[in-house]
Amino acid sequence: MTWTRLPDDFNDRPTMLTVSRSARLLHVEALTYCNRLLTDGLLPRAMLVRITDSPDPAADAAELVAAGLWSQVATGWLLDWADQESAERVRERLAFNAARQQRYRERGERHARGDHSICTDRCPARAGNASRNGVRDGSVTASVTATRSVPFRPLGRNGEGTGAGAPSAGAPGAPRQEKKKPAGLLHEEHRPDGSIFIPLSGWREG
Repeated sequence: MTWTRLPDDFNDRPTMLTVSRSARLLHVEALTYCNRLLTDGLLPRAMLVRITDSPDPAADAAELVAAGLWSQVATGWLLDWADQESAERVRERLAFNAARQQRYRERGERHARGDHSICTDRCPARAGNASRNGVRDGSVTASVTATRSVPFRPLGRNGEGTGAGAPSAGAPGAPRQEKKKPAGLLHEEHRPDGSIFIPLSGWREG
């Protein structure tokens, strides 16, 4: 289907205000005819009386020529085609839409026969294959990842990593320095809840 473009200021344009209402209607009738037949604005002389019921189409055509909306040529009139789509562009659009509809019908017929080779990703059959492939690929990736060795990072007394410079397990290291207990303290008692109980000097256990 073709379309005729009429801008919203069509009736208010200076050129349109200089012609009669009958001439404006004839101009619209001629635009729709030329768009439907893809003539790029060429109105054959013989078609003037066939596209309108104006009582005097020749006078209306003369008004349009005087306003610069139509140009008289040997075979009829040539309309101002600035707002309209060219015939070449219309043919390209129609061919593209026809090819798209043909692909849609062919895809539907193949889908009904169980052939999903040209189905889109929205096809349930293709989505199921993609999910199964994803599971297989994921299993392979997981098995490969699981075999990779992870470097051991020794932990300190506070549960924090000791860093790259710390000696590994079994390797000789610097002698451990014992913290000196403050004077007046007896001994430390490490309780199961993780707290440390330190009795004061002079306290006796019963």
